[in-house]
Amino acid sequence: LEETNLYASQWLLRFINENPITLSGTWADISGDTFLRTLISRPAEAAPAARGQPDGPATVEETLGSDEATGGPSDGGMVSSMDMDTGPDTLGGGVQQPLLAVDPRGLAERILEIRSQLAQEFRQDLGLVQEDNNELLRQSLKASLESCVPVASVDEGGSNDGSSPVA
Repeated sequence: LEETNLYASQWLLRFINENPITLSGTWADISGDTFLRTLISRPAEAAPAARGQPDGPATVEETLGSDEATGGPSDGGMVSSMDMDTGPDTLGGGVQQPLLAVDPRGLAERILEIRSQLAQEFRQDLGLVQEDNNELLRQSLKASLESCVPVASVDEGGSNDGSSPVA
């Protein structure tokens, strides 16, 4: 997120610090459901520079670059900019710039998508645990057997007394 939208990344980090996911409490608190419900319920917020504060980008062009701001690829619903009201006359000559805003609901939806993808990958990986355990046990038993019974004395018929198997 930091690479594609610095302001949304900073906003989300502030939100996380203000609404931490705890290690104790109810299951909703521990699982992050309370965090996500709070995030989903927040309205879109304009960037600080758009509100007249100097610590954030004022326009979409400054953040995304003029090519992306005029119809480039979407930011996955994380930034709502062109739908917002126009900002102050920042260029002179009566030209108003669109405000940059963070869409908390879009951020929450993206987190939910990532959480679902991780759950699917965990299920796939956990499905391999039994097979991995069996292989480890097989290797351990084989090593134990080889250390107890010399490999050279066991012929292909399974007898270790030197006699040939009965047909």
